[in-house]
Amino acid sequence: PLIEALRFQVAVPEVVQALRAQNQLTESLSLEEVAEWDASWSTVKQAELLSNAASQRLQQVIAASDGLIGEIVITDARGLNVAQTAATPDRWQADEEPWRRAFRSGVGGSFVGTLRFDRDMQALRRTVAVAISDPETGALLGAAEIALLPEEVDVAIQRVAERSKRESPEPASRRATPAGGASSNRRRAP
Repeated sequence: PLIEALRFQVAVPEVVQALRAQNQLTESLSLEEVAEWDASWSTVKQAELLSNAASQRLQQVIAASDGLIGEIVITDARGLNVAQTAATPDRWQADEEPWRRAFRSGVGGSFVGTLRFDRDMQALRRTVAVAISDPETGALLGAAEIALLPEEVDVAIQRVAERSKRESPEPASRRATPAGGASSNRRRAP
């Protein structure tokens, strides 16, 4: 359920559209050309990716996650970044285990990494990668690498509990009866 929930969160229309468009550009690239794309990775190109519609939508996914998701990187069928929520050291992710395991597993593929300390994020993280398919054709489009922040689980649970307390009515057992007495399920003696 968690893997499918994450896949659902990242396979939003903006991401699917960006994957379709970039796959058309990169599907015929040779390995040397992919290496050129990776070598040309610059601050300017990252800024363009960070501000595209798919990346902006993923920022909303992170904001709605109550701190559980730290970052997301979406890659095309060649492993090249399409959308991202934070800077990455390179553009080509196909040489990394999360991408290889999720994408090469095909439609429905996934990978769950071990818990590790991320120096850039200054937090414990667990990487989860999921393959992303075209909702119309079923074709494999790319993959998402998602950084989950397990230390935030307790904080998120507390936030949800506090919201629930504010939004839910007081239980009937605590409400006063119309006559001013406390309600009771016990029968009264005749």
